[in-house]
Amino acid sequence: MVSSPPGSLVQRASWCVALGLAAAFLAPGRAAARFIPQDSTPPIVTYSIDGTLGNNGWYTGSASGPFIAELSAPGRTIVTATRSGAERFATLFGGYFVDALAGDAADADRNHRVSVLEAFDAARLGVGRAYEQAGTMLTEHPLLDDSGDKQGSPDPKPDGKNGRVAAVLSLGTPKTAEALPEDPKIRALYEERRDLERRVEGLKLMKTGMEPDRYAAELEKLLTALALKSQEIKAAEAKR
Repeated sequence: MVSSPPGSLVQRASWCVALGLAAAFLAPGRAAARFIPQDSTPPIVTYSIDGTLGNNGWYTGSASGPFIAELSAPGRTIVTATRSGAERFATLFGGYFVDALAGDAADADRNHRVSVLEAFDAARLGVGRAYEQAGTMLTEHPLLDDSGDKQGSPDPKPDGKNGRVAAVLSLGTPKTAEALPEDPKIRALYEERRDLERRVEGLKLMKTGMEPDRYAAELEKLLTALALKSQEIKAAEAKR
């Protein structure tokens, strides 16, 4: 079935040309051919995950390592308590990881936000200490993947193949996001400082793709602006 041509003369002419080309392509040498429109409907992709579902969408299956091979893709950050499906013993990592996200002890850079990478590092070290104190062999080896390489890393770094995204990714509301001041001028200053903080985090994410000198210069510029903005806020609050 062929839909009616558009209204304008130019549109109708273009439509007829397109229809004629389609007919010639589909059945050259024939006087008439059925026009088959292109299906532009995007495909629907689904996947299934086996495991024990915990709170807030977290899977707590003791052998979470295979998740990386199945779910790894650009734009995703995946954390597992084990490195393979063979590590099927009960794990400690999940508890340490959630505790790190919920508290502030893991906030290594003291920016009042616990990133996924900081929580991962704190949990990994906590698991190691627990096994060492118990005098038992380590039976879980956590991995983090945020590069889409389907492999993950046991020791991700902010400037490594895995760890760049997780270093600036945090869950929930930053602990610095207290209620903004009611004074509209001071409130605007707080919002400007938050914007500068977000720009610093964004710059860190792009570090590996930038020339070192350019990165250092941009970072220095933003940190200087951030320090000046904090001084401006302090001075404005002192005048109240």
